[in-house]
Amino acid sequence: MTNQVKSKQRVADHGEVFTAEREVNAMLDLVKQETERVDVVFITRYD
Repeated sequence: MTNQVKSKQRVADHGEVFTAEREVNAMLDLVKQETERVDVVFITRYD
């Protein structure tokens, strides 16, 4: 498993935290049917 926080400074400067591939795949599985529809748009929010 890779470290999700590469450095405290990068988190402070950019809010950068990495999400493990396993977690990303699980999230994508939850919306798989929606991604196959041509009328759906996904908006990603970064705070």
